[in-house]
Amino acid sequence: MSRQRVGHWCCMFREGREIMKDEVRSGYPSTSTNENNIAPSDFHLFPALKVALSRHNFRNNDEVEKAIRQFLASQDTGSFRVVSLN
Repeated sequence: MSRQRVGHWCCMFREGREIMKDEVRSGYPSTSTNENNIAPSDFHLFPALKVALSRHNFRNNDEVEKAIRQFLASQDTGSFRVVSLN
């Protein structure tokens, strides 16, 4: 732990904090993403998308979006329900 972080915790304890557990912060997920909380379609969809996109050098976001749309259109619709880029 850095010296700065130790100083931060010392200040918090001086102000009356009694536990060291971090508080929940907005903008951060309360759980990590793992096989227990990710959709089954993600296991085959995203690795395949990663491979498909790695074959190209994109000049802008529009080209990336077009490639993603083409990839999704080429996939079996039974493997996932709804994917939205909006």
